[in-house]
Amino acid sequence: MAHKFAEHWTSWLFINNQLRPNGKMDLTKMDEQGDLADGEHDHNGSKYKISGKCSGDKYLHLDSDMPVKAELDGVLVHECGETMIVVGKKNYIDKESARLELTTGQDDPPWVLTKP
Repeated sequence: MAHKFAEHWTSWLFINNQLRPNGKMDLTKMDEQGDLADGEHDHNGSKYKISGKCSGDKYLHLDSDMPVKAELDGVLVHECGETMIVVGKKNYIDKESARLELTTGQDDPPWVLTKP
């Protein structure tokens, strides 16, 4: 039996008090222990590899292979039947590359995953 996070998710960014689409995440290859070696983030048409690990059934850690490498850490904040919501934040692995991509003073917004 697969981990409960082994699903297709919709990714969102919370910007200016609004959820804005950030693509789809395929975590269906996550095993029952919560390990993910070969997931995919379809970031509005551009596809990137993601890997990660769950701690128990509430905490999710993902590593993104996007041009600016980042770690995504989230926690399950809502679960009712088939509906789940994970809310988290992004940590840049390569701070120098992140500086080149981000404008001065920009804060990365919280990210949200929803299922279905």
